[in-house]
Amino acid sequence: MRRLLVLVLLAVVACSVGKDAGGPPVVLLDEFSVEAAGVFGPGVNDVVVRNDGEFGHTVVFAQSDGTVVGASPSVAPGEEIVFPVRLEAGVEYEISCRIVVGVGAGRIVDHYEEGMLTGITVEVVDALSR
Repeated sequence: MRRLLVLVLLAVVACSVGKDAGGPPVVLLDEFSVEAAGVFGPGVNDVVVRNDGEFGHTVVFAQSDGTVVGASPSVAPGEEIVFPVRLEAGVEYEISCRIVVGVGAGRIVDHYEEGMLTGITVEVVDALSR
């Protein structure tokens, strides 16, 4: 049920905050999911990151070869931040959380391995269409 609520919220955000709507792209974090909404364009994007989960998370943007192009500071539960990341047109990026936490008795929880990743492709913007 919580996942459905996140997906509905994502759809609402996608319809209201993309660059075409005048707002920034958005990354929504939860346990253990990452969702991207809005339009990620070439150049500097001021990305809104919202953590709806119960644990702290980060957002890492990496190219398909693993090159990290941007990483947010830690985002506390219930917190929303904005951070800039420079993206290139036509490039595919992975957005993930790379936090690894010890949970006792030598056990760890790796947010990335728990599925906190998604992908985007930066749209090529036709200057004549704007």
